Amino acid sequence: MSKQAAVKALDFRGYKYVETMTQVERAAHALDWAAQASPKQFVAYNVLLKAITGQATMPRLKSDDVELLRSRMSRVRKILREKYGRGLTMNPGVGTRATIDSVDQLTTDVSAAAKRAASAGRGLVAAASLVDITEVPATAENRPWLQWWKGSLRQQVAMISSPEYLRKLLPPKDDEEHGTDAEATPAKAAGGGAS
Repeated sequence: MSKQAAVKALDFRGYKYVETMTQVERAAHALDWAAQASPKQFVAYNVLLKAITGQATMPRLKSDDVELLRSRMSRVRKILREKYGRGLTMNPGVGTRATIDSVDQLTTDVSAAAKRAASAGRGLVAAASLVDITEVPATAENRPWLQWWKGSLRQQVAMISSPEYLRKLLPPKDDEEHGTDAEATPAKAAGGGAS
């Protein structure tokens, strides 16, 4: 089945939106409903918008309203976590969906967050590498920054800059793509894993 066919398969006819909710709350509510009605089924953003607004016709995928909804997905994610105990996963060109259980959450939302954290860590290391702390004058204005650098940031940057540290953040599929295997990781070779 193609990705496009998978998106069209979800039917929102049984879904009833709550008029008193904001658009973001409606989107989270609809994705929670969809996770129960059709687990792991991605929803195109225009289909989601139609479901939460009750529009008679399908909005165009590239319409301003659909793009606005898409731009609000970080707020939808927050509501899904806080109110429904679900994560949010997105598949570019296909759509979005709420996670259905802990396995789904671990392999999609947590995995994506770990990739973002590793990328952010590399960015922090690159930014910090441009600092020559000897060039920062020990003035009253700079004192909090120097204390931050010397007190914790320097050690954290050193830890993050370790390839082993960043590798441990990446999900298993990414570990395999980067050439690591069970022999290179003693915990995996011993049958253990991160807890």
